[in-house]
Amino acid sequence: MDQVYRPSLSPQVNLDLPENKALRSLLSDISLRILSMGAGSFIENFVQAAGETLSADMLLISRVKSKDIPVETYALFDRRGEATQYTYPIAGTPCEQVIDNACSLVVNDEVAACFPDDKDLADFGLHSYIGTPLKDENDTPIGLIAALWGTARADLHLEIKALEYFAPLLAENMLQLESKARNELAVAGAASGAWFMDFEEDTEYFSRAAKRVIGMPDMPCKAKRNSAINRLAPEDRRILMAAFEAYRRGEAPFDVNFRVVSDGEGVRWLRMTGKANRNADNRITAIAGDLTDITELVEAKRLAEAASRAKSEFLSTMSHEIRTPMNGVLSMAGLLARADIPSEQKRQADVIRKSGEAMMVILNDVLDLSKIEAGKLVLENRVFSPRELIEDVSMLWRDTIKQKGIHFETQVSEQVPEYVIGDETRLRQVLTNLISNALKFTPKGQIFLTLENKTCKQAPGLKFSVKDSGIGITKEQQTHLFKAFDQADKTISRRFGGTGLGLSISDKIVRLMGGAFNITSTPGQGSTFSFTISAETANAEKMQKVEVSQIPSAAHEQKQKTPEATAKNKRAILIADDNDINRSVLKAFLSRLPLDLIFVENGAEAVEAASAQTFDIILMDVQMPILDGISATRAIRKSDSLCRNTPIIALTANAMPGDRQRYLDAGMTGYVSKPIDPAALFQALKEAKPLNLNLNDTTGSKRMA
Repeated sequence: MDQVYRPSLSPQVNLDLPENKALRSLLSDISLRILSMGAGSFIENFVQAAGETLSADMLLISRVKSKDIPVETYALFDRRGEATQYTYPIAGTPCEQVIDNACSLVVNDEVAACFPDDKDLADFGLHSYIGTPLKDENDTPIGLIAALWGTARADLHLEIKALEYFAPLLAENMLQLESKARNELAVAGAASGAWFMDFEEDTEYFSRAAKRVIGMPDMPCKAKRNSAINRLAPEDRRILMAAFEAYRRGEAPFDVNFRVVSDGEGVRWLRMTGKANRNADNRITAIAGDLTDITELVEAKRLAEAASRAKSEFLSTMSHEIRTPMNGVLSMAGLLARADIPSEQKRQADVIRKSGEAMMVILNDVLDLSKIEAGKLVLENRVFSPRELIEDVSMLWRDTIKQKGIHFETQVSEQVPEYVIGDETRLRQVLTNLISNALKFTPKGQIFLTLENKTCKQAPGLKFSVKDSGIGITKEQQTHLFKAFDQADKTISRRFGGTGLGLSISDKIVRLMGGAFNITSTPGQGSTFSFTISAETANAEKMQKVEVSQIPSAAHEQKQKTPEATAKNKRAILIADDNDINRSVLKAFLSRLPLDLIFVENGAEAVEAASAQTFDIILMDVQMPILDGISATRAIRKSDSLCRNTPIIALTANAMPGDRQRYLDAGMTGYVSKPIDPAALFQALKEAKPLNLNLNDTTGSKRMA
């Protein structure tokens, strides 16, 4: 199993993911829900994700500053949708016991009887309770997470462990939010100091507030020019003078940050701004402006950057945890589809592969935070068959719908072209969401999926429709359907589940495709969701280009080789990966090629193997125990072994921006992401070239990728 590091906001918070498989699965489910929510408050996203995943009737995060004042929730999940904020006295509640004992509390049944003074437990009809404290860096409770259920719960061991796992991250996030609020209030309420310099009189004036801000209260209000500046440290004097010279020359406004050191206050950051009067010769005669203490803003910026790094680490960690098993699923499904098995089983394996690919595409876009938060989503333009798309989606859902006793039927108009240009993966995502909703809200009856030719904005297009005989939607409810995290009825989440994101994402995708949704619905009779998109028909020339570009070059070349050529060109490859599934996948991909495959399970073994014999190529996983792939690569590059210049290709589930460049900077020569695409792997092997290192170069800076 790859080594996983717990995302942290400070050096004090650094925990590994647990080894318990059931707990890892639960944490992964919560994390997937958080990832699906994209941007937003981490605490609010966690409460929603954890509440849904744990099937809790209520889940809350509270800040406890004093037991003498009512406690207010930071964030609240209420399955009934009756409350968005909750204030309660902590005395006599199970939450008080969590804070007093500074440890977790589990009550499987009759929590109201155990805490008779807590009237809200009985009023809300709650029976089971778990709670765990949130602690600061001194291990002092500052708040808590609590989850409650309206029924008795036999075993809440995994649930409390999940809350304990996320507690340090939530506590850090809570403190940062408070720090940010304090900083904003301090800046809003602080009085900036005024300053003035007269170049003709060679004097300067600092207001009382300015003297306080700069930490020189004993300085006279009127003094010789540069008196205050001359009391600063040399480096900060240079910063101020350089800013003034740039302003004097007209190159920039006078707006500069610098430091002062005050007795008892340490280092503080100040911001000085000003505007000048100039004479007829454009020489400055006087300048005046503001002086502000921005120490808390600088600290808030540092904390925000730390939070951003922690968020990136968290997403990178969860990306790795999801991609590692998906690598096995997609790769083995691809191999199965190419095996000598009956055509129907090939079709089923292909559906598994395509569905997994659709999930990975969505995950990739969620992880690309800059793109998601900026509202950018780039569509692919590839040739695909809309008929096959309908068939794939139909096959994916047919058995599930049949098990519910619902009739399912698809209809494709004869006028629909055989091939069009567009984003098949995103269309599959939209259709899957629509069918999922139709199935969710249709207790009996039928569901129809139809496709027809339709003009969209005076251009060729396709119209997709999903019709059901379900519960229907009122006109008022339809106004909320495409809002993120919103649902037509507040009871829907409790009755049917879901986050309310699906239709919002689908609507944005359809709009990017040049189309729009249309809804017709009658409560009690059913609904029809349809959308029309622009879709250019693929001509023969474009079809030929796509077919040629999609042939895996290395695999294609292998089929053309004679046995004699294969034996002659056989190459040795060292593969370092600690995961059994990943090694099995790579062996299945590469065993038919003219290669000698040597497998090791960590970076230390890779370094040892590279010093013992010559390899033509090294495939190196990045996250491994004992010695990770980056450290192993650096060790090989610094050694005097025969593999010092051997091409090293990174195999990794990390998919955050900048990962590829980080690996190349470490001395790797290529990069293949997981889940592994056979064509990408074959191409990387084909293009692998030795690293050009001279005797003094051990950094890996000269490389041929």
